[in-house]
Amino acid sequence: MTPEQIIAMTHALVSLLNATGATPVVALFLGVLLGPWLVLVIISVFQHRRFEAVVTMYNNNFQQVEKTQEIAKDTQELVGGYKEIIKADRELVAWTTTEMQGMSDAIRTNMYCPLVRKYAKPQDIHDGN
Repeated sequence: MTPEQIIAMTHALVSLLNATGATPVVALFLGVLLGPWLVLVIISVFQHRRFEAVVTMYNNNFQQVEKTQEIAKDTQELVGGYKEIIKADRELVAWTTTEMQGMSDAIRTNMYCPLVRKYAKPQDIHDGN
């Protein structure tokens, strides 16, 4: 650029400033200079809020996992107690079955009752009726 062209551009810029006023030009200059910084600050505020929400979510998930593990441990202890009860119940059922079988045999033969022994015939005892 020649010095004459620079002088012509400067005169054109000055005449433009005189015609429009300094306010729009200063606003445009500040917008170009400070606009990207302002956008970056706004984005950073929103990103910080989003990051805090993510941290809160992970903390809540961690607490929920801890509570779930505690519940699982309590459930395992409870199941262990039930296993002992079920084992005892199985033994009780086996014992009860054995005793009921013995009682059934005693009722069928019923040789403990003197009246039944008095009227019993040998075939009644052997048939089981």
